[in-house]
Amino acid sequence: MKKSRHSAWNWDRYERKIIKEWQSLLDNQKQYKESDFQSFFEKNPCFLPLPFEEGAHGLFPTAVISQPILSGLVSKIPDFLLLSRDSASFYANFIEIEDPNKPWATQSGQQSAQLTQAINQIKDWKSWFQNGNNKQKFIDEYQIPHDLIKGRSFEQRYILIYGRRNDPSLTDEFNKRERAYKILMKYL
Repeated sequence: MKKSRHSAWNWDRYERKIIKEWQSLLDNQKQYKESDFQSFFEKNPCFLPLPFEEGAHGLFPTAVISQPILSGLVSKIPDFLLLSRDSASFYANFIEIEDPNKPWATQSGQQSAQLTQAINQIKDWKSWFQNGNNKQKFIDEYQIPHDLIKGRSFEQRYILIYGRRNDPSLTDEFNKRERAYKILMKYL
């Protein structure tokens, strides 16, 4: 048997490499496009936020689905899908990534049009799941085993990765208003 020329990297080596790549993306953001971030997350899914809490059963399958199709959806598709479960529910977790250069607010302190557009994409996905038999269509198309759904509710979660913390449009007033808005959005 012939030995492979390349041995697998240990975690420490890999971590140093991807942190350097991530920092380069963040430091040189004016040179990069949103698709560069998409590509980075596709190659390094460990950087995506995990959509579940402690005690969950983890991802099923142990995979990240890039640009998942929601059949019949006419708006922009999500960037990523992670399927997970716990004792009570099975979750479709959608992640949308926006260009970190997009502003949170306008100069007058109002929510930016770009942020509104990103939020509306998520509303479109929520609406898709509320329309007719789309939940079952999703379960069938992604071949989710019946035993993972049986006895569990099927829920959707949405994560928006948007902007940067050091965006000058993030004033104290905007942050206060947005916190109240996020609490309201959680229940819509």
